[in-house]
Amino acid sequence: MADSSETRPVARATKPVSEALLNEKWDRAISSMIIKSSLGLSFGVVFSVLLFKRRAWPAWVGLGFGAGRAWEEADGMFMSAFCDVTSPEFCLAEIQSFPAASAVALTAPKA
Repeated sequence: MADSSETRPVARATKPVSEALLNEKWDRAISSMIIKSSLGLSFGVVFSVLLFKRRAWPAWVGLGFGAGRAWEEADGMFMSAFCDVTSPEFCLAEIQSFPAASAVALTAPKA
């Protein structure tokens, strides 16, 4: 007689939690890049028509500002996930190593 207590592996219907979180962050980063780049481009076109005699460079500058802002936001979002895993002291040292953050006094959160 066969042993009925054997367990068979069950096929997983959902993705692991970490993969779902990563997919959500990528979705948010890509949508933010599209939205902010479009807004920057539209502001650049408006300023180009109103102030700069229909030159192309304000539109490109606006696009670059929008894309750069979205890039920094996405970088912070992915870095916050990295800082959650590692120690706060390591993340504080990493943040303070950037030139823009050197002027700001940062303190580690007290537990």
